[in-house]
Amino acid sequence: MKQEKRTLLISIFMVFFTFLGGNNLEASTFAPKDTPEPPLLTYKGAHSVEIRSYVPGYDLDKLEEIYNEFTKNTIGEEIAFLSHINLYPDYPRGTDTVGMWYGEWFRDQLAPGRYIDLFGVGDDNPYVLNTLSHEYGHHFLYYYLNKKEGITTNYLDSHYAKIRNLTYYAEVNNGDHSWSVLEIAAEDYVQLFGSPDLIRIRSYQYTPQENTHIPLAWEVPGLYDYFVNLSGLKGKKDQEAPSKPLLQLTEVTPSGLFFQWEESTDDSCEPLTYSVVGVTQPTKDSTVKYLMNITKENNQYKSSLSRKQLREDRVEDILVKLIVMDQSGNAVSSNIQIDLNHPENYFSYVFPGQRICGIDRYRTSVAISQEIFPQGSACAILVTGEDFPDALSAAPLAQKYNAPILLTPSKTLDLYTKAEIKRLGAKNIIIIGGTGAVSQGIEESLKSKGISVRRIEGTSRYETSLAIAKELGNFKEFFVCTGENFPDALSAAAVAASEGMPVLLTPSNNLPERFLEFIEDHDLTQPYVVGGTGVISNHVFNQLPRAKRLSGNDRYETNLAILEEFSLSFTGSTAYLATGTNYPDALSGSVLAAQMKSPILLAGTNLANEAKSYLSSKGLDDQNVQIIGGSGVVSDSLLKKIFE
Repeated sequence: MKQEKRTLLISIFMVFFTFLGGNNLEASTFAPKDTPEPPLLTYKGAHSVEIRSYVPGYDLDKLEEIYNEFTKNTIGEEIAFLSHINLYPDYPRGTDTVGMWYGEWFRDQLAPGRYIDLFGVGDDNPYVLNTLSHEYGHHFLYYYLNKKEGITTNYLDSHYAKIRNLTYYAEVNNGDHSWSVLEIAAEDYVQLFGSPDLIRIRSYQYTPQENTHIPLAWEVPGLYDYFVNLSGLKGKKDQEAPSKPLLQLTEVTPSGLFFQWEESTDDSCEPLTYSVVGVTQPTKDSTVKYLMNITKENNQYKSSLSRKQLREDRVEDILVKLIVMDQSGNAVSSNIQIDLNHPENYFSYVFPGQRICGIDRYRTSVAISQEIFPQGSACAILVTGEDFPDALSAAPLAQKYNAPILLTPSKTLDLYTKAEIKRLGAKNIIIIGGTGAVSQGIEESLKSKGISVRRIEGTSRYETSLAIAKELGNFKEFFVCTGENFPDALSAAAVAASEGMPVLLTPSNNLPERFLEFIEDHDLTQPYVVGGTGVISNHVFNQLPRAKRLSGNDRYETNLAILEEFSLSFTGSTAYLATGTNYPDALSGSVLAAQMKSPILLAGTNLANEAKSYLSSKGLDDQNVQIIGGSGVVSDSLLKKIFE
């Protein structure tokens, strides 16, 4: 008889004590601890999970206390698969390893009899409760991701990874413990569903999660709801985090860096805990944390960091994190990354205007839709967020049908886009592009909701742009842009939408025959060729009747050339600013700009001269500008260059 395959899973919680008292987590693989000797004492609680103690001096009251603390974590049906929790006074895997969870797959399901080891258990160990919550988070996530999504291996394919936006980080699953999907997920469990008593642990106050490059769990829109829907459970009684603080670098002297922030507010008006920590990575595998003192004057908090100490430690750059936590352990943060060779460049600039953004391109398109159509819309335009060609020509179509442009991954409808379609009450969806851009599965899922769906597509990106143009109806003027890259068409999108002009795409060096036929059939009189000869050759330009070229030395100067050409079209009092390094935000925002009769300015990661020059010439300051996209794409330091 063939033996059925079992797969062993081991999760390890490791703590590294740096000379400044911080901690770091690393991954490793060990065989389970061989413990033939019986425990000194056992305690079995209401869920039939047994605490097995090997710690001298621990009595039943102590085991009951640990069990009761354990049950303050959110627990559901998955608890039936956990057999026991071992408490050891020593560190058999080394002093860095403080906890392990042992999982096992059998017939592609989590096998019963799982258990957790806790090491270094004693009255002086502050990590026991945090470690136990973290390891149970592994048990929780392994169980529900398998039960609800059928996932046992590739966790980047999970809905969790998409909501957490982990698919956009190249570092994920690169071997670094902090970038492991399931380590991040376990820490999210601790933050969202863990025991509120963790607030008592000082290390948890300043390090609620190991990975400092991604938002805290409560800062990710929809993540808490995902955990609730995944498990069918409610988390903590307090299901809201405090208001997000704004950490500012206010002074740099030879002796130190000085920071301040205003008091945050909490939904329940409970006392808040503030922690400030400087984080640096001397090597890839080590992290050092500087715990910073805090003072308070009225409603203003202050903190500082010694430059002497940083110089002695040869620190060249540092991430300063302000973490505010309520009494349930719900946390949000504000961060400043500082190059210590030029700290004066990081004086805080507080942008007074509005950012319209989400945590990724899909949620940014949703945020823009909500800004334009708070009362809903009968129609929505759906385009892929994974590639630009089909999407580039969509803006004037969205304006014609008074509809937002919503983005989705190609294969599966984004959860937030799906929710926005429902909020809009849209009864008509126009998909731009073929099934390679937006899958047939997405189309069928929309139709199953009673929504009328149709596609506008062609055999190529060029044919698709012509198909959209035919849909627009009567026009005489049109834009001609390369279909081989996005920046020039992006600059034209808002103007095209406002003026009802199509954006026709062409290869750089030859004009498709159907393109010329379309111009002749529709008696078009004024083509605007966007970009220099490097993107639209003179060979193409010369085939177009009465063509006018709008171009500059780069995408940002080309952007200004278009805005100047159509300056009389901008009658609104607002300008919009978006990144010119990628297409989704400006594309989605083009509908908003068209509705407001306002320009969209493009800016690079560090390039802002063109935007600054334009805004200055129009007498527009930071009170009259709205940003499309988060600080990850249009940074505060860039805005500082523009407005200060």
